[in-house]
Parts: sequence; C-alpha cells; structure tokens
Amino acid sequence: MVDRWNKILASIRSPHPEREKRRNLQMLANVASHMSFTLRLLPSQNKPRQSLKRPEQGGRTPGPTVAAQARRGQPVRVEQSADRAYHRVHATRRPPSTHILSIPFILSLNWWSCHSFPNKIVNRKSRDQSRIADCRGRDKRDHDFTNATRDAKAPWETHPPGTGKKNFMSMIASICVALLTGGLGLILAGLVALGCIDWYHISGFEGKSGYFMVAMALLGGIAGCVLGFAISRAIGAASWLEFLKGLGISWGVVVLVTGTAAGIAWLLADIPPKIDGQYLELEVEIKLPTGQTNLPAATEGKPSFTLGSVVRHVQRASTEGELKLAQARLENGRWIVPASADVFTTRGLRSISARLGDKMLAGFIIPLPPRPGRRFETWSDWGPRTRRGNPPWPDTNPSYRFRVQRLVPPPPPPDPEVVEAEKFAALKPDAPLTEWLAFMLPEAPEERTKAIMNVVEQRPGELTELLRSTNATTREAAFTAVRQLKGFTPEIRDAVIAEGQEITEGLRRFNTMKSDDPKLWSTQMELRSRFADWKRAWWIVHKAFGLDGKPPVQEIHDLAMARAKDTTMDEIVVNAKAILNALNPITQQTQ
Repeated sequence: MVDRWNKILASIRSPHPEREKRRNLQMLANVASHMSFTLRLLPSQNKPRQSLKRPEQGGRTPGPTVAAQARRGQPVRVEQSADRAYHRVHATRRPPSTHILSIPFILSLNWWSCHSFPNKIVNRKSRDQSRIADCRGRDKRDHDFTNATRDAKAPWETHPPGTGKKNFMSMIASICVALLTGGLGLILAGLVALGCIDWYHISGFEGKSGYFMVAMALLGGIAGCVLGFAISRAIGAASWLEFLKGLGISWGVVVLVTGTAAGIAWLLADIPPKIDGQYLELEVEIKLPTGQTNLPAATEGKPSFTLGSVVRHVQRASTEGELKLAQARLENGRWIVPASADVFTTRGLRSISARLGDKMLAGFIIPLPPRPGRRFETWSDWGPRTRRGNPPWPDTNPSYRFRVQRLVPPPPPPDPEVVEAEKFAALKPDAPLTEWLAFMLPEAPEERTKAIMNVVEQRPGELTELLRSTNATTREAAFTAVRQLKGFTPEIRDAVIAEGQEITEGLRRFNTMKSDDPKLWSTQMELRSRFADWKRAWWIVHKAFGLDGKPPVQEIHDLAMARAKDTTMDEIVVNAKAILNALNPITQQTQ
C-alpha cells in the first residue's frame, strides 16, 4: 500500500502521458476504497477498547498518518500504518468531524473506482483480500473484535461488478435452461393431453385427438421455454451450481404446473367408475303407482330413460339409456318396468328419469356413490326412503330400486379364415358345384383350389350350365374355373363361344340406347365385366381346340368403337385390340 502511495504522489508531481495518469488515478481510487473498508472494520470511536492504554496511562503515542509520511517521502510499512491508524482512531478521543468530512470524499472515490475501473478492481480483488485478511488476523490477535466486525465484508464482496464475459455466459446458460425446460414441458403436456383424450372422450375422427395432443404438447413446450428462461435470468446462471439451481427450479415449476393442470382436468372430467377394471351399467326397476292397471303403450310416445349428473341442483351432464317396456311385468297389482344405462361419470349426484314421449313416468335422485363397490351389485331396497319419523313412501307414487352390473366385453369375433376353412371342410362331395366355386377366391390356399378343381373336372355338364347362367356371380366363378381346367369338352367350348355371342348382341343393343336411358350406365358396366371374364377363357379355349380366335374379338372391337368416346366402351376397345395384336402372329404362322 505504501508503494502505491509513493507511486501515486510521484506521478502527481511529475508529468506523464495521459494513459499513465489514468492508471495512477485508478490505483488512487482502489487505495481509497480499501481505506474506507478498513475504517469500517474499526469499532465505534465513541466506545474505545478497554484493553488499549491511553498515552497518559503508559501507552504509545500515535504517530503521523500514512498520508503525511507519504507526502514527506518517508518509507512506511503496512503493519505500522495499520497500527497507527488504529491508535489514531481509538486511543485518542478526537472529534468525529474529521471522519465525517472525509466520508463524502471516500464514498465518491469508491463509487468512481467501482464504476470507472471495474476490471482492475476485480483483477486485484484476490491480492487486496489477502492483505485485508492479514490485517484482520493481526487485529484479532491483539484485540477482541465483535461478531459484527469480524463478519463485515468489502463492497466488492457483497456487490461484485458485472463484466461482459459473465453476462454472455449467463445468457448461454439461460438459453440451455430454457431449451431443457421446454423439452420437459412438451413431454409432460403431451402426456396430460393423452389423458384428456380418454377422460373427455375426444374423437379420433379425422385426426381430432391427434391434432389436440400435438397442439397441447407444443403449447407446453413454448410455455416451458419461456418459464425456464425467465427463472434462469432471475436466478442467474454464471456458474455450474447456479445453472443446476435454475434448471432444478424451472423443472420443479413445470412439474408443479402440469401436475396441477392434470389434477384439475381429471377432477372436472366425466370418468366412468370401474369394479375390478370393468365398466358398470346401472339397472333400475321402476314400480308404477297403485291403480295404474294398464301398462302405458309405446304408441303414446317414444320411451326414454336418462341417467344424469347433478351438481348444485343442476343437471350438468346426462346419458341416454333404454326403457324396456317389452320386459315389463305385473307383480301384486303394480307394473314394474326395467331400465338400464351406462354409468358414465363419478361427478355429482345420480338422477334417473323415465319418460314416455312428453309424459314423465318417474324421476328420482338415487343414492349411488361416485365409485360404487361390490355391495351395489345386488338389488337395493325399494325407495325412496323417507326421513325418520315420517310416514313410509305411499304406494300411490312410483318407486324404484337399482343395482350396478359389470359390462363384460363381448368375445372377439372368430378369424374369418378359420370360419371359411371350417365351412369348406363341412362341404359334402355331392354338394352343388356353385357351393364349391364359392370358395374359389384369388386369396384361397393352393390346396383348396386344387380340391375344388378336382370336383369341377368331374362335372363338365354342370359347369357348362353355370357358364350359361344369368347370375353374374355364378357366371364369373364358372369362367374362373375354366381358366384352370386341364381338359376341355365340346360342351364347354360351345358355352364359351355362346358367351361371346351374347356380348356381341349386348353391344348392339347398347349402341341403340339413348344417352338419357336410365339403364345406360348399368348396361355398359355389365358388358365390361362379362368381356373381362370371357376374354381369358376364350384365349385358352381357342388354343386348346385350334380355333380362329380373331373373328369374335374383331366383331366386339368394332361394335365397342361406335360409342367409345362418350362411354366407358373404350376399355373394351383397348383390351380387344391387345388380343388382336397377340393373335396376328399366330394367324400368320397358321397360314
């Protein structure tokens, strides 16, 4: 410290460049700041230490101040300066005016040094703190300082000046906290949305449930990013400890918010109760009043049964059930009508109402708890119950009883392939050929197809009749079997040729039909499907018997060309032309 004073005073007396002066003024500010801290460490001057002796009691006489020695150019040690400063303040009862007048100067220099040269102060912080610690240790050994004096801190310890590097690292850490918190918020919001889809029965039609889940997840991610960034900037993230602290607080807030939102959504949702994991159905029997000997007919109106949820004397939600008039029975002169409805919620009181058109048959609030147990699976007593001391419920009013039943899901449907295999195995060898051909499908197993073709080859006459059938399904199955035959009979050949002639006559009739004829569309669809089945069978038959396959195909092609532009006959034209192009080389080789 003495070396600093000597350098400062020397620089003030001799001219130096502007940069050197600025550095010296900075050191002066630092020394002033340290002196103000040293004065603050000392006890109050109005209460001197009892262990310190005054000069008249044999103690040492305080010497000149450090500043005075520095101005004279005398060397001063740090230990001597601290000891003299202590004696000057505490051993002699000097009036406090000197220190009071120096307070504005010291405070101004301290403020100027901290705001004008923060980097230098921070860089020299460790060196200055070590010197101050030496002074504190020496004073503690010599004198009994109080707790407040020992715990005092320097201004730069309680309010460290910020630097550009620290703020930059804090921003990077805040962005990292924001991204991590946003990721957590996205995941938790998606899980809450997934629960809401089930709780609020959001339909998956056209992707509604998926859109809802994605939207809620994105909102949760954005909210998490904003929340994490705000919390990290408020706490500060200049070190790993503070980074983890900000991240932990941000995650805790996100978990708390999403947990609260999920709890509120769950409490407000209509979640059906369960017993052993199975949903429940409420069964009610309504006993009509005495004297009503005739059961209300369904012709008086549509029967309806409603199960509602009542909160604060208001029915907030309801579901429709079934009023089973067909199962009504007469017991002891009173009609009992059963009804049922699914228990759809755990909220509110349960209300039931039975109507026949606009006529109210009965309406009650039943004592069914939000989550009924197994004891409610048996029939309750007839109600409603009256209060103690009141007369029982009169027979002239309708009454009820109820119970809950578990909804057992129906068994899954059997595998269609298994069912079809069982039906095929049950076929008898002498069954009609139409029943055998019904199992001849493109996706049928190869073994089944072979078994069917063995039966077909043994019945060529029956197959010929099916080829001439007017039923489109039967005729299509017969032509499918023709394509897989190994041997052909003349009857099958004649049936295939006759089918080609039928298609030709159908095209002639189609060409004479008007555009506004209501049968125009169905006729051309029939001709297209018949030609598609016939062309494959004709290709095989004409090759098997060595016939000229071109004339019937050419005639069909020419007739279809007549209205190919304004109808769907162009498909027949394209297929017939492909067959003719394939038949030309065969015809040339035959010639």
